[in-house]
Amino acid sequence: MIAKELQKGGMETREEIHCIRNNGSTACVDILAWNAVSKKGYILDPTVRLETSIEQPTEVDNEKKSIYEPSLSYFKDKFHLEEIKVYGLLIGSRGTIPRLVANFLRQLGLTSNTLEEIAITAVKGSCRILHNHLHNHIAL
Repeated sequence: MIAKELQKGGMETREEIHCIRNNGSTACVDILAWNAVSKKGYILDPTVRLETSIEQPTEVDNEKKSIYEPSLSYFKDKFHLEEIKVYGLLIGSRGTIPRLVANFLRQLGLTSNTLEEIAITAVKGSCRILHNHLHNHIAL
């Protein structure tokens, strides 16, 4: 949903891109989005987790930065970008979108309707996981 909305706003996007980090290890980026004119881009990693603390959005962002920042030179070279920033985007499994994440996504041009759709999708996915867990649990 995020990539599609960014495309509608004029950004180039790619999803599930494998990359090579500076140490030679590999990773897979959820979304790479960039402005072809300014040559500025974003690595976005939406992450659905159970909400546990007020610090969690920052913790997720820092975690994703530690994973993907070592691959920035790879993406700059491959996509001819001058600047790339990494953002870990916490989406709560109960439909919460933290203010930090919502404000950033609005800056990129996502609407409140899109944010609401993302929240609903997260809740539906969480309910499917719970349903599968409850109904497919094998008693020993």
